[in-house]
Amino acid sequence: MIYTIILGLLAGYREVQILCDRGSWNYMSFRNWFWFTNQADKKVSNWDSFHVSNGVYALVLCIFLATCTTGLSWDYVGTKLNQILGTWSILAYVPILWVVYMYFRNLMLHVILPYKPDLRYLIPLLGTLIKKK
Repeated sequence: MIYTIILGLLAGYREVQILCDRGSWNYMSFRNWFWFTNQADKKVSNWDSFHVSNGVYALVLCIFLATCTTGLSWDYVGTKLNQILGTWSILAYVPILWVVYMYFRNLMLHVILPYKPDLRYLIPLLGTLIKKK
């Protein structure tokens, strides 16, 4: 239940920012809980309130997925981690789920939806490193 409450609050926060960004709502009608960064500066572009809230949302979702079943027996990776690490498998599984979630998010953002896809995002983690060079 706590995960549902946290995800609901984060979803509402993100939706207010989306509606304000597109001009449907006015930022002045809300508490000043939003911050912005220069999106052209790749060193800081991921640290605005929208990107941070997305990361927290994904983290909470992955914690929920890692802990929602007994013994992580619902998939191969979870089962193997449980066999190797026992109860510590949940802590190991959260970052794995987070990376998988963010990988598919990036695929949608940078490969599937754009007219000119950035194919470097097809290679998990390595694509980001290639893009920096």
